[in-house]
Formats: sequence, C-alpha cells, structure tokens
Amino acid sequence: MTVSSRHALRLVVLLTCPALALGCQGNSSSDPVAQPPTAGPPGPGRWGPPGGGGDSKMKEIMVRIGRGPDSLSSALDRELNAEPPAWEKVEPLATEYATLAPGLEKLTPSKGSKESWAKLCAEFTAAATDLGKSAKARDAASARAAQQTLKNSCNTCHREHRGGPGGRGRPGGPPGPGKE
Repeated sequence: MTVSSRHALRLVVLLTCPALALGCQGNSSSDPVAQPPTAGPPGPGRWGPPGGGGDSKMKEIMVRIGRGPDSLSSALDRELNAEPPAWEKVEPLATEYATLAPGLEKLTPSKGSKESWAKLCAEFTAAATDLGKSAKARDAASARAAQQTLKNSCNTCHREHRGGPGGRGRPGGPPGPGKE
C-alpha cells in the first residue's frame, strides 16, 4: 500500500469508524487496516441500540459463537466433520451453544424489526437445542444438520439486523479489517 493510499484509507476510517481510527491514530508505520478495532460506543451498524444497551453482551455471545478458529461454530465444524466425531468434545460445545442462544432473545439489535428478531432468535434457539440433543444422542447426521442450520441462520439474521451477511456495519459502509 502506498503512503498516499494509506493516508486516504486512514481518512476514510477516521470519518466512518471513529472507534477503529482510535486504534490507528499516531501509528503511521503500520497499515491501519491491520490494526484490531478498539472498543467504542455502540452506534449504527454495531450490536445493541445506539448509545448503549445490550452491546457488550451481544458482542460477547456473537464472538463466542462465530468469530475465529476457537469459536463454537468453528470447533463444532471440525469435530463434527471427523469420522467418527469426538463426542466428548462435541457435547460440551453443543451444550454451550444451546445455553448461549436463548440469551440473544433478550437483547435488541441496532436495526431491523422486533418481530423479525424474535422469530430469528426463536429459530436459532431451536436449532441450538436440536444440536444439543443430537450431540447427547451421538447422532452425527442430525448434529451436522443442526450445525448447518445454525450457520445458515447467522447470515439470514445478519442481513436483516446488521447490514450484510458478515454483519460488518451498514449496507454501503466501510469494509471490515483486511477486506477490500
């Protein structure tokens, strides 16, 4: 990345994402996109209502469920795709998923209707419960189907309540770190 494009990107970040910009401020030797986002106040395109609310709890649940190789979703994918699945690993992961999912129903997203949120959360919770039951029964086919339903429901919900399949902000907003 050239110096001028780095400065232009930093200006875009400053104008569109103050929380991310704070993490990059004063660090001209590194690429601002590579910097991890810092915590900031919730707002449009973030979890919870603008100005406060369930932001931190929503983020905590979402990160545990779906962000990174240690997330529940990634770990379950690895374990359920093994032949045979390591049920001693799958069961606690599935139980945690089934425990976390109902917590989403109590929170409020920053966009989308309450009716849609309630419906999608109920479907998500039902799929997480099915995953837990399948894991306890050691039924690989049914556990894999429930896990796929959970993954598909994430994209559906993020399109409605976060602004896109990956959930990075508003439609037409800036891409996430490392994305063009």
